[in-house]
Amino acid sequence: MLHEAQRFLAARAKPYTGSGYVTFRFVIDCEGQMLPRVQVLQTNEAYQPFQFDKQLVADLFAYLKTLNQWKKARGRNDTPINYIAFLSFKLRDGKVAAIIP
Repeated sequence: MLHEAQRFLAARAKPYTGSGYVTFRFVIDCEGQMLPRVQVLQTNEAYQPFQFDKQLVADLFAYLKTLNQWKKARGRNDTPINYIAFLSFKLRDGKVAAIIP
């Protein structure tokens, strides 16, 4: 997934900057689909609040929306349930250095 994200951003051919983390928090429904409401958290390398370039965040979100093989969750009695998921992009000098599930 790391290499896919790196290629995705490289194809955009934009000069991104900044180091830290962009974390997306979202819900996967009982059918394994990501729901459209997403929370974005941004921090620098010291985990202090930070604002990355809006285009970088938008492009990371566009990459996130390409992911479509989310696991379906089951609760008690094997009932399908929704769940909260997080995906963090560790950035170093505007490039994706790691993806933290």
